[in-house]
Amino acid sequence: MKQDKQIIVVACVILLAACISPALAQDMEMVDLFDEVNDQIQGSTSVITTIMYAIAAILLLIGAGLTIPKIIKGQDVGKEVGGWFLGAAFFVLAAYLSSTLIN
Repeated sequence: MKQDKQIIVVACVILLAACISPALAQDMEMVDLFDEVNDQIQGSTSVITTIMYAIAAILLLIGAGLTIPKIIKGQDVGKEVGGWFLGAAFFVLAAYLSSTLIN
């Protein structure tokens, strides 16, 4: 039983070495790959930011549409309004951070 575990560990180490050695040999290709991915991410941040702002606006409109009738009826909607506002604020903050930190 102990010998079987040792054989499995040795086989895993050999497999890991076989997988890592080609990756180390292609280090320059990996750097180029990361540069290309970085450029693609920076190019798509404006789209992501716009989508996040749109989601925040939609959340505010839905929240207003659902809470205004309740306010007119005299119901207490403090927590509900806070929830909708925090949801929208989260998307606005995420959009702002994605546009400033990535660029």
